[in-house]
Amino acid sequence: MVLKKSEPPAHDRWDPDSANLRDVKDEGKSVVAAVMSRIKDNLKRFQREAAPPAPAKQKRLSILERALGSYFRPQGMGPKPQPEQTSSPLHLEFSKQPYAVATPQGMLKLRSAFNIYLDADAADEALSLQLRISCPVLEDDGQEGDDLNVTVKFSGVDAEVDADDHRVYRFTLAKGAKAHFALESESYDPAWTVRLRPEIDAEVAQQ
Repeated sequence: MVLKKSEPPAHDRWDPDSANLRDVKDEGKSVVAAVMSRIKDNLKRFQREAAPPAPAKQKRLSILERALGSYFRPQGMGPKPQPEQTSSPLHLEFSKQPYAVATPQGMLKLRSAFNIYLDADAADEALSLQLRISCPVLEDDGQEGDDLNVTVKFSGVDAEVDADDHRVYRFTLAKGAKAHFALESESYDPAWTVRLRPEIDAEVAQQ
């Protein structure tokens, strides 16, 4: 009955300071305050009991870890020796990296230049070489399409164009000599992406 008197018109709480509880000894106020205090204490205890226990600290098994570590450690002393690296005495170096130039007709041409030479301390006195110069157009999926025609000028060697493939040049390069190649592609659409790929192979070693 006391709790009911403490409720406001909305009946949404018990108010120990409600005007309906005023009496000489304030007994109604004391009852409502005691009930509210008991409810709060029980709620706090319920929260503590309902919370999951804190996880115990994991104990590391140091001895077992060391034993397993030594068991799975790679056998042998020191790192494995790396295979000996050998460099080729034959070199192809660009003196002009591939670049595009615009034509008066609004097209593009690819130009480049590179040198091929044989080290002076090479084991062979001369090498018979095959040079293949490709200039493919890249498709939308990244695959290589048709090759553009390329005009090639060379100096330092007597190169001959292969009879069956105009992209292949054959020549003999002596030790310490240098062959120079300058090239220009045919005109192509500015929206295209092209790639220059010179590939050189030694065919026959000459003593």
